[in-house]
Amino acid sequence: MKCDKVITRVMQLLTDPSSNFAYRGNQFKAESDACSMEDILGHLDCAGVIPESLEHDPTEEKLYAKHCDALPTLGLTKLGLDVEMISERIEAADVWARGHNCQSVEDAKAFRMSRTTKNQKDFKIEALNQCRQGVDYACLVGPDYQYPSSNSQIYSQIIRYNVPLLSYAHLGFLVCNRNKG
Repeated sequence: MKCDKVITRVMQLLTDPSSNFAYRGNQFKAESDACSMEDILGHLDCAGVIPESLEHDPTEEKLYAKHCDALPTLGLTKLGLDVEMISERIEAADVWARGHNCQSVEDAKAFRMSRTTKNQKDFKIEALNQCRQGVDYACLVGPDYQYPSSNSQIYSQIIRYNVPLLSYAHLGFLVCNRNKG
């Protein structure tokens, strides 16, 4: 599925009254798994931005965000990790990854460009830390332009809980360079 087709696919999935949210999310995951490397890099390049063409409707936004949840799964798989996208809605984590004697949980974020004010509750760093449940690492994945550019409580929380910030662009860079070598 090409990046520009994601919005169309969101709307198609929403028009099927017989499907529930879990089914719709699994459809995105299955379709994302079939993406070429070029498509994955394209998705990572524009990930985390909820298009303004989607209504300010929680269902549409959540389904688009589910697409963004699938992207770290794809990227981490391409990096050689054993990865599972978490389909049920738990406190914070969207992805479990295992490899090289360690485990991690990741939480993927998506925001509207028009939403300029973000605070620590938007990132749920403490909740991500709490959902580790014995897992070695936790990581927040989001669009880099959404991370604060100056002092912020978000930065004190990531230091306190040892939760690094990774952008979709950084993940794309890692995937691209892993596959060149």
